[in-house]
Amino acid sequence: MKKQPLKKFSAGAITAVIWQNDKIYSVQLERKYLDKNKKWQTTSTIQLNDLAKAQLVLSEAHKFLILK
Repeated sequence: MKKQPLKKFSAGAITAVIWQNDKIYSVQLERKYLDKNKKWQTTSTIQLNDLAKAQLVLSEAHKFLILK
């Protein structure tokens, strides 16, 4: 069975995904985009115009983990 994330925060194409492994938490930052074949892909590369959204979702992830 595939492990599910603890929580996701999204703003547009940017998503912060929180994973839990025992008592250790990690945050994965992703950006979704359409490739040349019109299929959705994900990358960890964040473009300049996505930085504010990345900051927002990372802030929400941080707040979630601190208040947990």
